[in-house]
Amino acid sequence: MLVGSAIQGVAGFGSNLFAAPLLVIADADLVPGPLIVAAVALNVLILGANRGTHPWRTMAWSNVGQVFGGIAGALVLGAITASQLSVFFAIMIIVAVVLGASGFAPRRTRPTMAVAGMLSGFMGTSVGIGGPAIAIVQAGSEGNELRAALSRFFLLGTAVSLVALTAVGRFGPGDLVTGLLLIPGTVAGYLLSRPLAPRVNRRALRVMVLVLSGVAAAIALVRALA
Repeated sequence: MLVGSAIQGVAGFGSNLFAAPLLVIADADLVPGPLIVAAVALNVLILGANRGTHPWRTMAWSNVGQVFGGIAGALVLGAITASQLSVFFAIMIIVAVVLGASGFAPRRTRPTMAVAGMLSGFMGTSVGIGGPAIAIVQAGSEGNELRAALSRFFLLGTAVSLVALTAVGRFGPGDLVTGLLLIPGTVAGYLLSRPLAPRVNRRALRVMVLVLSGVAAAIALVRALA
């Protein structure tokens, strides 16, 4: 979590994309609920550092889509058995890596923003990784306004995810306690990112995260199928 949060603080993405496959290998119970709890803390920190002019308006259609996607993700998790969870998590992480590496950049319209938000909500709830899906419609955009909008988008997404997971029985007090134990590493990683940001090549870091995440997800999938 420390390394993942440092990566996100430097590159603007990648905390859960980096951490989720490693957590699945360590213990599948760490995903998605506890991972999402830790993401709440990270998004609050990023939100506090980035204040835009119209942050909610920028992502309005994506926020609507995210709610429906989050509900769908929770319903899928509620429907599959415990023995299928690790396989599902690994496959969803691989999908997230593929999305992050695709370079696909559709034109930003209300429908594409809504669809991207829905996919982000689905993946954010089901495996804790919603960033790559929304990033495909934000390709080429950067700056404080976008960071402010995305931090609020992800904060709303974590709230939707936790409520939906609770409703289908995939999040409880034990998950909350475990998630709280992940927060110190999350906060430390974000603080570490501040002095690192000017010294790190963001493009190279992005490639490294995608490669490492893909390899870890593949290992998790092989282990789950063995």
